[in-house]
Parts: sequence; structure tokens; C-alpha cells
Amino acid sequence: SWQGANGFVDDSALPGVSYYYWVRAAADGEGLNAAAFGAVASAYRVLQDAGGLSATRGGEAGVDLAWAKVAGATHYLIYRGVVEDAAQAEPLGRCCPAIIGNIRFSG
Repeated sequence: SWQGANGFVDDSALPGVSYYYWVRAAADGEGLNAAAFGAVASAYRVLQDAGGLSATRGGEAGVDLAWAKVAGATHYLIYRGVVEDAAQAEPLGRCCPAIIGNIRFSG
């Protein structure tokens, strides 16, 4: 339906899915003298971060990692660093399907 405001929040957008949007202007709430579609814009709803990450000593086999499943996520990529700065972390090069919530890496 037509609205009077010049802004809108698409709260039905699924996380991680790109959507395309257009806007039409009209003289009233019934769509009188509606203009053509304006320019297209594209955006997506960001995924929440993978919270609840825990890392525990896993013995000689490696380090045990576990995290909370993220709604809308289908895969995860693990990063590792030697200092507590994500900007300096490197990906381990292993991508984990979303069905895995607890994984063990060695090395």
C-alpha cells in the first residue's frame, strides 16, 4: 500500500539475500498520477555474528571450537591469529557447513 513517509524498513528481508528495490511516487494514498519507477537500489540484510565462540584445549588432536548457529548462514570460515586482533587473523582455509556447530582443527 502507498505510504506517506519517505523511508521504509524491510523487516521481512532474509539475512544474506540480496534484494532489489524501486520506489514510485504518487499524488495521494490511492496512487493518483503515479510516476514511473525510480532508479533501482540493491541491498541485503547482514547476518548476525557467530556469537558464543568458545575455544578449548583439545589435547594432542588440536583445539576444539564451538559457536552458536547463525540464522540464515549456510557456511562458516574459521580465522586464526597469534594476537587478539581480527584484522591480523588469517583464514584457515576450511569452510564449514552450517550443520556443524562443533569442530576440531589440528595444527
